[in-house]
Amino acid sequence: MKKRKRYRKPYPGENKGITEEMRFVAMKLRNIKGKHTHKTVKSDDDDDDSCQDSENDSVSEKEEEGNGDGDGDGDGDGDIWIPSMEGFVKYLVDSKLVFDTLEQIVDKSDDVSYTYFRKTGLERSEGLAKDLEWFSQRNIEIPEPSTPGTSYVKYLEELAEDNAPLFLSHFYNIYFSHIAGGQVISRKVSDKILQGRELEFYRWDGDAQELLKGVREKLNMLGEQFGLHLLLVSTALFDLHRLRQLPQLEIRLEHDVRTFREAYQTRFLFPRKDLEPKEPLLYGLKSFMDALVTKGPKKSPLLLRLVVVAFAMVCGVYICSICIKQISPHTTAKFLNIRIFDQPCNSSNVEEWEKPYVHYPKPETFSREECACNPVRFFAIFSMQRSGSGWFETLLNSHINVSSNGEIFGKKARRASVSAITQTLDRVYNLDWFSSASKNECNAAVGFKWMLNQGVMEHHEGIAEYFKQNGVHAIFLFRRNLLRRMISVLANSYDKSNKPLNGTHKSHVHSSMEAEVLAKYRPTINATTLIAELKHVDDRATRAIDYFKSTRHTVVYYEDVVGNRTKLKEVQDFLRLPYRELTSRQVKIHSGHLSKQVQNWDEIHKVLKGTQYESFLHLDYQR
Repeated sequence: MKKRKRYRKPYPGENKGITEEMRFVAMKLRNIKGKHTHKTVKSDDDDDDSCQDSENDSVSEKEEEGNGDGDGDGDGDGDIWIPSMEGFVKYLVDSKLVFDTLEQIVDKSDDVSYTYFRKTGLERSEGLAKDLEWFSQRNIEIPEPSTPGTSYVKYLEELAEDNAPLFLSHFYNIYFSHIAGGQVISRKVSDKILQGRELEFYRWDGDAQELLKGVREKLNMLGEQFGLHLLLVSTALFDLHRLRQLPQLEIRLEHDVRTFREAYQTRFLFPRKDLEPKEPLLYGLKSFMDALVTKGPKKSPLLLRLVVVAFAMVCGVYICSICIKQISPHTTAKFLNIRIFDQPCNSSNVEEWEKPYVHYPKPETFSREECACNPVRFFAIFSMQRSGSGWFETLLNSHINVSSNGEIFGKKARRASVSAITQTLDRVYNLDWFSSASKNECNAAVGFKWMLNQGVMEHHEGIAEYFKQNGVHAIFLFRRNLLRRMISVLANSYDKSNKPLNGTHKSHVHSSMEAEVLAKYRPTINATTLIAELKHVDDRATRAIDYFKSTRHTVVYYEDVVGNRTKLKEVQDFLRLPYRELTSRQVKIHSGHLSKQVQNWDEIHKVLKGTQYESFLHLDYQR
């Protein structure tokens, strides 16, 4: 007798996308048959059919009685939860570390799938920084991140490198849980210990549910177009399939669940053991795989078979009719005469001298469509480390029509030779380079920043020739006060090795609290070599400008931009951009008089007194 084919019952939410499937699994952990439970759900391994039909789940549950005021029967399930200030601040610190890591990974990664989740509006780091600063101003001690928090961050970083689908699942679950449960936490904490204050952590610029919906749609889109769901299943397939043969792999799976649980298990959020969080993704995949390897329904779906047979018959008749027409002696071949005209863009409103600097890129990775005839200017920001180029670039990127892609020549392979440099430049200026600055709007200017020690001085002839042939605008950004730059360089080097800011290195900060922490370090400058080093940096900047004097270029000084914001209008005019008010979230680290920033100030003052660099000793700007 022929063995009947068995069909797997679809996993709940599977038809609507990976996020809906994950939601069903997460809800199942806390809600059985519509009842809120206190006890742990029976393990899926105890019953092969448990993941297919929740009706058959054996649950030891006790429904909550009354209004949760603690009047129970003495089993401890109804104990009153009282949040503490210490526990809540610890939770905020760990949360900031997690959200900082998520946003940095998504912003800086070269993985194309991560670009869909940049600037979603759900970002929490800035709000958390403001909240922690508020607590600090009230003399509340801000602790270091806990071990579970740092362990989970390390786990996220490893996932981001090795397994993008799993990382994106964590990414979505973290924001989803914060929006879903965060509102409840916010109300309880506000009423009990914050006297009604609403924290920035729980405020969004817009409707949080709509923002989350946008992320959910992008994640589902990736699941459909790039096989994210199949990748998730195949990633777990190897481990779960071998669990039956190798018990040690089960330990590895449990370790992943435990790592996630420990990262979020604080006394503030989970005071009772029976409410410990679980890893919904691993739980869902395990249930899903159990459904694949266990017995299916014994009854054959007759209706489905009839539909398949009918469809096959219709297809057969259609194919036969086509074949008959093709072999008929009266059939005449007809060809469509299709002509494709590539109509050039109208550049009549562009001045004659400007035409070499106006471009209409045709990217290979996407279609510009209605923006195809919007002219684009190419630019490069030449600068030196700690000269304000990061702040200047964020100002340009705040313009809706500008995309500046950061230090793309930080990797040595891209600047190894002139040919490698030109290949990279072609990708950037053809709009095929993706970064956190890439915009969907019609670009009017595209470029990047380029440090002088990243191949510029070594290959200046080939680069200058490329700029002249392709009409690239060169923007030189330097500091007049080279002594301030030297202090910033030394302080940044110290921060890289010691990491005083929560164990992480940050070249730029976005809150005054972080800036205050980094500014506490006062370097000692080598007075013996000071004059020679200042002269070397000054000569380097002069030579760089001279190398590119045959190109269209402009020189901008950091101090001028800080003291006179009309300089930004001149830069926009230089790039022929529509004028916009430019802003940046970055906060200056070192401010005030130099005597407060150097350990051996008296020695430095004596060395520079009476030299051409004496002016560096005085306060020349404020910001």
